[in-house]
Amino acid sequence: MYAAGVRAAPLILVLLLSSMPGRAAGLPPASLAALHEPGRVRLVLKEAPATVVIEALSRAAGLDLVMPALPGLTLTVHLHSASIAEALAAISDVSGIETEIRGRILVVFAPGRQPTTTRLYTTDRLTPRALSDALEERERQAAPPP
Repeated sequence: MYAAGVRAAPLILVLLLSSMPGRAAGLPPASLAALHEPGRVRLVLKEAPATVVIEALSRAAGLDLVMPALPGLTLTVHLHSASIAEALAAISDVSGIETEIRGRILVVFAPGRQPTTTRLYTTDRLTPRALSDALEERERQAAPPP
């Protein structure tokens, strides 16, 4: 029995199965082509934190994981006989997160991230203040007219 106003913990059931006979889920696949194998993942989750879902998928794929905190983002997922790539794509579509596989690392980006731009400038004895002024002027020139 629950006291008034107390919410029960979300039900989380994660079942990861490999379609490859004789191989346990979570071991590194022989190649990244395994990410597209149908039947690698079965997920049944109700109001689970997104981090739990993504961690489970990275373990099933045998990938390392880099992910920011995703506070308040929960997912309800029912996937049967899905490939890991399909599961990641579906989760990305509904949650707004972006995923990218870089070698053997699954990189997760928070929803609404701004693209990072790196610019290199060569200066010849500019003071930090002069450089700052030059960059601000360049941004003003690049801004669309009001």
